[in-house]
Amino acid sequence: MSWWTDESLIISAVQCKYHETSEDIFENYVKQSHFNTEQLLHLTADGHMAYYNEERDGKKLDEYIKKSRKEGIREIVYINVHGVTPEDHAKHPEYSLIGEDGQPLMMYNNTHYYICYNGPWFEEHIRNIKTLCTHDIDGIFLDGPNMRPDACYCPRCLREFEKQYGKSRKEAVLSEITAFNTERAVRLVKATYEAIKEVNPNIMLYINNPLLKPDSMGIAARKTEPYVDMIGVEGGFVWVNKAITMWHVSPMVKMAETICNGKPRVCFIAGDHKPWSYYMHTACETDIFYAQSVAYGANVWYGLHGSSKQGETPGGKAATEFNKFIADNKDNLMGTSSCSKVALFWSDSTANRYSTSVDETDFIQASMKLGDYSTTRGNQHTSFRGMYDLLTRSHVQFDIIDEVSLEKGEHQKYELIIMTTAACLSDETAKTLREYVENGGKIISTFDTGLYDESCIMRENFVLADVMGIEKYESIIEYASGCGYLVNNKNCNLFKDSHDDNIPMPDISVKAAALPGADVKAYAREALGGRYVDLVREKYPSIISNQYGKGESLYISGAVGEFFDTHAISDWRKIITNAVEEMSPSQIVTNAPGSVEISLRKKDNKYIMHLINLTGEMTRPIERIIPISDVEFTVKNISDVVSVKTLRGKQKLEFTCDNGNISFMLPRLCNHEIIVIECK
Repeated sequence: MSWWTDESLIISAVQCKYHETSEDIFENYVKQSHFNTEQLLHLTADGHMAYYNEERDGKKLDEYIKKSRKEGIREIVYINVHGVTPEDHAKHPEYSLIGEDGQPLMMYNNTHYYICYNGPWFEEHIRNIKTLCTHDIDGIFLDGPNMRPDACYCPRCLREFEKQYGKSRKEAVLSEITAFNTERAVRLVKATYEAIKEVNPNIMLYINNPLLKPDSMGIAARKTEPYVDMIGVEGGFVWVNKAITMWHVSPMVKMAETICNGKPRVCFIAGDHKPWSYYMHTACETDIFYAQSVAYGANVWYGLHGSSKQGETPGGKAATEFNKFIADNKDNLMGTSSCSKVALFWSDSTANRYSTSVDETDFIQASMKLGDYSTTRGNQHTSFRGMYDLLTRSHVQFDIIDEVSLEKGEHQKYELIIMTTAACLSDETAKTLREYVENGGKIISTFDTGLYDESCIMRENFVLADVMGIEKYESIIEYASGCGYLVNNKNCNLFKDSHDDNIPMPDISVKAAALPGADVKAYAREALGGRYVDLVREKYPSIISNQYGKGESLYISGAVGEFFDTHAISDWRKIITNAVEEMSPSQIVTNAPGSVEISLRKKDNKYIMHLINLTGEMTRPIERIIPISDVEFTVKNISDVVSVKTLRGKQKLEFTCDNGNISFMLPRLCNHEIIVIECK
C-alpha cells in the first residue's frame, strides 16, 4: 500500500516568498503549525511564482528535505504548468498559448503567459520531471493544467486540429475545441505520471481539478483520474461575499469522492479572502472550510498567499488549531464512507452543452455564462447549487453522482436520484435510469430534464416521458416576476406544512400533457397578465407522480433549483423535502436549524456524525458563530449501540434506543463537533 493511502495528510502551502527565507518559513510556521506534509513552492519561488530548475534548485532541495525529514514532514514539490514568466516567454515565445488574433494570451492581470501543452514546452517539462524524481521527494503537484476555450491558435495546434477534425479551428464548435484541448491536457498529466513512476513509483502525483464545471473551463477530472494518486480540488479557494452559498466547499469535496475510484482526496483551502492575497479569512470562515472538507473524508491543504506571518492572524491560528484536531483524531476521520441513500445528479453533458454559469476561481477571472442563454433555458450551475442548498438545509443525507456513476452501476445503491435541470441526457443514460426505476428505484426530476440529447439537440418529447408520466411536451412558459403560481393541493402530503393557497412558480416552467394513469399532484396557473390582476383559472399539470415498473417518478415542471437559489421560497423546500421523505425516509431527525450542516459516515463498527454550525449574524463573511443549545437527534436503523461520544467536547452523551433507532441530545454546539456512535 502506498504511503499516501496510509496517512491523514495535513498539507502546508506557503504560496510565495517575499522578505523571508525558506528556512524562516519552515522553522517559524510549517513545523510549528501541526502540518505533516508540505507542498513546497516557496523554496523555488520568485515572489508568488515558482518554477523548478534542476541546475539552480537541485542542491538546495536536497538540503531542505534533510531538515524536513528530521521533523517528520513529507515534501511534495510544486510544479507550475499553467503559466510562464515574461522572462521565459522572451526566451521561448513558442511555449505560449496563442489567441485567435495571433497574440499570446496572458493571465493574472497580464503578468504571466499561458502555456501551450501541444508545443516544445511539453518535452522540456517531461525531462524536468524525470530529473526531479531522482531526489528524495514524496510527491509532485501540478498547478493546472488549465485550458481556455478561446485557444490555442499556434501553428502546431492549428495543423493538428485540422488533421483530426478535417476543418479549420476557426470553423469549429465549442464541443470540438473542448475535446481537442482536453486530449492535450490529459496527455500532459498521463505523460507526467508515467515519467514519475518510471523513476520512482513511491512518488505521488496530484493536480487541482475544476470539479462541477464545464470541461471547457478546465481539464476533465474523470479523464485524468487514472493518472493521479490523489484527487485534488480547489473547493476552499473562496470568493466570500454576501451572496455566496453557505456550502461552497462541500459539493466539490463530495464530487471528488464520487470520481476518486477509491483514491484519497484533498481540498485546497486558501487562507486568504479571495481575491485579496494579503487579507485573511476570519477564524469562523476558516473553521467552516476545514470542517466541510473533513466531513466528507478529504485531506486538507492550507495555503498562505502572503508571508508566513499570516499564520498569526485569527484565521491562521484557527487553521493551526484544526490541524492539531485532525492529527489527534485521524482514526475517526480517515477511511470513512458515506451512509447516504439519496443521490443528487450532476450532468456533465448538460454543463458542457447547455446554458450554465461558472463561479470565479484563480483561472476563471470573472463569472461567465456558457451555452445558449435564452430566457427559456435554465442554468445547470445555479439549478444544482439551489437544489444542493435546499437538501442540505433540510438535513437530507445525499451523495453526488454523474453519468459515469450510472455507467459503472454505482447508482444502484441509492433509493432515490434527484435530477435538477439535467437537460441533456443521452439515450444510454436514459436507458440506465429507466431500468433503475423499473427495478424499484425512484427519481425526482425538474423542468426540462432529458428534453435534449447529449449534444444539446432538442427532442420532440422527454427521453424519459414514459417514466415521468408525460404524454407530450407542449411549450416553455415564462413568468414575469410575480406572475406565476402553483396551486396548493392541501390533500396531498407533498404540501404538508405549506402555508399559502398559491405558491410562487419558478420563472420558467414546462407545459406538458400528463399520461393517462399518471397522478397529477398539483397544477400551475397560466401566466398572469400582471402582478395586480385577478388570478387566472386556466391551469396545466405541474407536479406529476407516476408508477413505472416497481419504481416511481415525481416530475416537477418548474426550474425549482434555479428558483430556490435566488428566492429560497420556503414552501418549495417543503415540497421537495416532503417528496424525498416519502421516497427515501430520513436517516436523521433533528431540531437543528437549517444552518447546521450534517454529514453521517461510517467506519467499521462506528457511525461518525459531523456537525458544522454556520449560524452567523445574517451575513458573510461570518465573524461570530452563534452557539446552539439542546440539539436533539434521532438516527435511524442503528442497533447494538454501546457509546455516544463527542470528539471536540470530549463528552459522553446519554442515549436511548427504540426499535433500531437511537436518540440523544447535544447540550451545546459551537462551531463544529463530531459525534461518534460506537456499536458492538
